[in-house]
Amino acid sequence: DMPPIETMGEDDNYGDFLSPKVSEKLRKAALRKLFHGAGFNIRDGLDDYDEDFTFFEPLGDIVTADMRHREEMLERKAREAAEAAKQADNPELTEEESGPYSTAPEEPAEEDLDVGEKAADESDDPTEEPKRLTGGDPETEVESSDDLVQKRHGKSGETG
Repeated sequence: DMPPIETMGEDDNYGDFLSPKVSEKLRKAALRKLFHGAGFNIRDGLDDYDEDFTFFEPLGDIVTADMRHREEMLERKAREAAEAAKQADNPELTEEESGPYSTAPEEPAEEDLDVGEKAADESDDPTEEPKRLTGGDPETEVESSDDLVQKRHGKSGETG
């Protein structure tokens, strides 16, 4: 019933060769003929996977700027960790003895704090409403939220 494999072309129907009644040897021969045809051997340019990527060319003595930067960062972190460990073992060290890269946190200078931070630092009572500073001018002083609520509801600020 089936034509000889040698006479089959690309456009012929190979479905008969895939039937379970056909021997394995004949099926493989038909599929080999089909897939070795020109229609299945087109190079599409997407053959990046064809190359051997298991061999890497060594960099040699080349050290890129990025690699150098990472090495410097690791060295600096190691130095800081060693200094921190040294300082933890001997807390009496002064800044001159521990070096300029001390890991102790510095308090910001008074002039570096903005007005809100100063007000927050001056308040000892956490329940007290924060002060709103406007440079000390009573004309531009901002009222507290409690005063605004009392004015809206017609209360004069007196407790009663």
